[in-house]
Amino acid sequence: MKSVYLLIIAHPDDESMFFLPTLYNLLQIDYCEVHILCLSNGNYAKLGKLREAELLAAARIISEAGRARGKGDTTRSGLQVKIIENDGLLDGPNKWTSESVSCFVQEYISSLSRLCDIKLAKSTKLNDDVVITTTDITIITFDQGGVSGHCNHVDTFKGVMDYFNALKVKGGKVPSCERKVKELWMLKSIYNPVAKYIPVVDILLILWIW
Repeated sequence: MKSVYLLIIAHPDDESMFFLPTLYNLLQIDYCEVHILCLSNGNYAKLGKLREAELLAAARIISEAGRARGKGDTTRSGLQVKIIENDGLLDGPNKWTSESVSCFVQEYISSLSRLCDIKLAKSTKLNDDVVITTTDITIITFDQGGVSGHCNHVDTFKGVMDYFNALKVKGGKVPSCERKVKELWMLKSIYNPVAKYIPVVDILLILWIW
């Protein structure tokens, strides 16, 4: 089985500020693809194109670091990034409707699923020992607190959650291209500022485990 992980973020830099350890570790998994769907180009300060370029550059650096630690799978690819530019999803203190977010998520997952099917049809046997026959998609995003509390982060969560819940409600009526979606992972928000910015206890626990 091949695993596909789709990280859905609101702005360029969310991937590095909040999800870097997750991406780094996922890139080390054999027979795995990691995608980033960024719902805006972060153009609030009129720096959208610069921030787009920064996201793509960050993706290359993270990919190289992650793949350097991986083993076994010589077909391992780097982060694949899609950036949305839409007037309904503008960076800043703007309301993003769940319908808009959910629509772009559905569109991307449908195209991603079809692409996975094409890849599997072309090459189901990767080597003498491993045969890839199916693909599961796991979505990763913010939780209801948006980690930093940014309204765009919260609206991203709401839209993704609506999409995921709709899949469960539809049950067997879900289009085949969306049946690959199996799980939704959310980054837990920490509301205690001391624990969030001065994680002494967490650091001591890590040192103790090591």
